[in-house]
Amino acid sequence: MTDKLFWEVQRLAARKRRNEERIPREDLEGKYRKSYEKLCLDLKEAQGQLRAAYTERIREVSSVVAELPYIDFSQDAGKARLMERCADVREKYPDLFTKKLLIAVQDTVKALCEEGESHE
Repeated sequence: MTDKLFWEVQRLAARKRRNEERIPREDLEGKYRKSYEKLCLDLKEAQGQLRAAYTERIREVSSVVAELPYIDFSQDAGKARLMERCADVREKYPDLFTKKLLIAVQDTVKALCEEGESHE
């Protein structure tokens, strides 16, 4: 969902920018007022939807991160638990934004575990 919304916001923003560059302000406020206002409203609505979707996904990934202090990563079961939680979130939100957030969490935990091994 966020992938499509992202591209919709980009499309609308580009259209608005092109209109503002090519059409005199007095025409945008005059003879093209209704269509320009609709474009601005559509853009604002799409931006709000995208913001809400991103916030929802960040909260979900944050719930995974909040569990990290309670997982014993020295055990395979702990690593499996993280992967399971990430898979659950990924299934719920199968978009690129969520995928990249989850990969960042997994990569960070992996790096911390590898670094921790060198401290022992």
